[in-house]
Amino acid sequence: REIKNQFGSAEILSTDDYFRNEDGDYIFQGYLLKQAHEWNRSRARSAMEEGLSPVIIDNTNIHAWEMKPYVSMALEYDYEVIFREPETSWKWNVNKLHRKTRNGVPYKTIERMLDDFEEVSNIHDVLNSEMPRRYYPGEDYWR
Repeated sequence: REIKNQFGSAEILSTDDYFRNEDGDYIFQGYLLKQAHEWNRSRARSAMEEGLSPVIIDNTNIHAWEMKPYVSMALEYDYEVIFREPETSWKWNVNKLHRKTRNGVPYKTIERMLDDFEEVSNIHDVLNSEMPRRYYPGEDYWR
């Protein structure tokens, strides 16, 4: 949201939006997660096809490969890719993160996410990353 304030207008796309009802309440349904990610990638592609700028992908990307479809799209449409992480003193503090979660993410899940987190410093980290076979959804994932 800080970035949107910096640029005035921005397209902020989050997979979490898929789980918001008409009243804006967040109702997560894990069995729809794959569909939610497909939906968000489709919105990102549409925004980039329209030339909207900036396009901000506001997702919890734990692994570099999770960003790969978005980075590939950005390069396809000649966008500059910038990676941003929260700049807080508590971004590695499980207790504080759990207290601040707005979506009811369980403590153990946050702990696992922090343990699994892969730092990314450039697009090559992402483009050279591989999705583990157990997650592999098929070729359409990368488009």
